[in-house]
Amino acid sequence: MENIVGNFYCNYEWYFEKSFYHRYFDHKEIKNLILYRLPQNDIFTVTEVGRSVEDREIYLVKVGSGKTKVLLWSQMHGDEPTSTAAFFDFFGFLLKNDKWNDVRGDLLRSLTLYFVPMLNPDGVERFSRYNAQGIDLNRDAKALVAPESRILDRLVNDIKPDFAFNMHDQDFRWSVGGGKQMVTLSFLAPAFDEARTVDEPRRKAISLLSTVIRDFDEICPGRITRYSDDFEPRSFGDTIAGKGISTILIESGRYEMFDSDKRRVRQILPAILFHCFLKISNNDFEDDGTLYNNTPFNGKFLYDLIMRNVKFTRNGVSAIADFAINRNFHFNPENRKPYFISNLEAVGDLSPFFGYYEADCTGLEIMPYDKYPDLYELKEIIADHPKLQPVYPGSSDFRGFPHPGEIQLSDDFPAINRRADFFLTDGNNVRFIVLNGRMLSYPHIKRMKDISI
Repeated sequence: MENIVGNFYCNYEWYFEKSFYHRYFDHKEIKNLILYRLPQNDIFTVTEVGRSVEDREIYLVKVGSGKTKVLLWSQMHGDEPTSTAAFFDFFGFLLKNDKWNDVRGDLLRSLTLYFVPMLNPDGVERFSRYNAQGIDLNRDAKALVAPESRILDRLVNDIKPDFAFNMHDQDFRWSVGGGKQMVTLSFLAPAFDEARTVDEPRRKAISLLSTVIRDFDEICPGRITRYSDDFEPRSFGDTIAGKGISTILIESGRYEMFDSDKRRVRQILPAILFHCFLKISNNDFEDDGTLYNNTPFNGKFLYDLIMRNVKFTRNGVSAIADFAINRNFHFNPENRKPYFISNLEAVGDLSPFFGYYEADCTGLEIMPYDKYPDLYELKEIIADHPKLQPVYPGSSDFRGFPHPGEIQLSDDFPAINRRADFFLTDGNNVRFIVLNGRMLSYPHIKRMKDISI
């Protein structure tokens, strides 16, 4: 990695926008920063470029005066906030007065950067992919039904950028190629036709991404993929690439399973943008794209937890199988807090699939909670005790967890598409509790019950 970009990454806390400590910030928070902080420095120009369906302002932040123009937008999908926060982290770098002043000056004399920090503010309020009309803006580049889509289309046509950065978050359950490694970052130089033609603007995008993959592998070793390059004529990336603009898609996954706020990825993103801006300003596109083309695609869709070789009885018939569980994200727009509800996704031979966490349950049998009524008194301890030690990393994360008394019992047990609430016994003793998809050691919980807390 270039020394200056490495310094930027390592000294990220100097530029970090502390207003966005978590992922669930709203339109009001970025509006305050855009209107009251950025204009205090004369390098920024802020323009309201339109309004959403529900009349929320959409802003364009312009910085720099160079001939080469770069347009970037974030939160086209309202539940994908990582790059919005990263934009403001980069703004923090531009506002800093330190030893990199000459580099900033050269960069802003070479480039004009245009940022749309929240294209879908109505979706942000609901933490939803869609706008207030229920439209996926990234499938609206042709029809332009949504006002937010028309705003982006107009900006592209008016600015005529040389480069366009389409910033997204992707589901954290994608794996690298055919393995079980979680994807941290996925890149794409989108195709503009079915033949996946590589014209000069797309060649530049591929060259640029090859340098990103090369230089950031030391930070994300084995965690970088290519996003699917299937041609999608309704998407903005493919449509913009068809206008002769070097277009880049950046999808943010997670660095680790437990990093649900994506703080590590958020630290990496501004450094990637800085790296790209430096390459663009120096017209450095000599890489032949081999590394990009050899980078694996997003692979299999993974499960949060797979319990292997579990004995269970249903309709009086016993069997041994694998159980796959996911904990699915939900959002309460009233208090802007997330919560997670587990789901038993699959039962059977799951040998071709991976779980982020896997447990060999040979010799253990699943039983529903109603077989052991005395376990109910432990539920609040399980959910609330801060010192509870999980069986697997991150498995004590009960944020937004429905009240422990809401355990779902089922006569049709185990039931696909039901919440994962049960325990595992060795025939004589309870060994593990699975509570809303989290697997915890029952003997440890039992000891916690006996301690005054």
